[in-house]
Amino acid sequence: MGFRNVSNKFKIALPLFIGLFISQNALSQDFLNLILPEFKIEQGTMEESLKKLRAYGIQVCFEKVLRTNLEEREITFSLQLKNVSVKAVLDALIAADPRYYWERYHKLVMGLATTNLINVLPVRGKEAPDNLMNIRIKKFEVKEKEPIKIIHEIGELAPELAKRFREIYPGGKAGEEPGKVFGGPADLKIREYQINLRLDDVTVREILNEVALISGGLCWVFEGTKGRSPLYQWKAF
Repeated sequence: MGFRNVSNKFKIALPLFIGLFISQNALSQDFLNLILPEFKIEQGTMEESLKKLRAYGIQVCFEKVLRTNLEEREITFSLQLKNVSVKAVLDALIAADPRYYWERYHKLVMGLATTNLINVLPVRGKEAPDNLMNIRIKKFEVKEKEPIKIIHEIGELAPELAKRFREIYPGGKAGEEPGKVFGGPADLKIREYQINLRLDDVTVREILNEVALISGGLCWVFEGTKGRSPLYQWKAF
């Protein structure tokens, strides 16, 4: 992975949206061991469940299993947990929808660095040769651009991704309406925060994870529908 360069165009105080359940003593411990007072979902999807985790301040990004058509229904499930760790919630979600697994994002900066960013991914998604998120980008660079727009416009900003998308899915669509946040904290002032970012020899997934890490709390979702007229989109979460 290459280097990154980040700058603020606006001096703003990014809001801290970590839930009130976290005490000062808890801030020093691994966030996966933090205890949530309650986690409840009734006939909800994986995305809806992860939104609830986001409300507790957990930074989790989501790569959805591709649908075969627009009418395909998503899997739903119910959970009711109390006084449970973040890790236990993630494990319970994966058990409820075993099409997915979760992992902690690690980045290479003079060695393997651990982050507090979680990815929920399709099982074997990283090995799928036709997965757009696995495409390697030789050089990715943006200047003075808002993180939310980078996420929404990644299909155009990453050269190899844009090229590959047109080759594999002629007539397909990529992207999502800019400036919209789906399921994230309503008061997060991401749109006023602009960054410079350069990364070398990284996957699309790694680019999005790096953007999430320096965004002040934003996450991403990738979803799509396969078929003769495929539709793919990246959205802020």
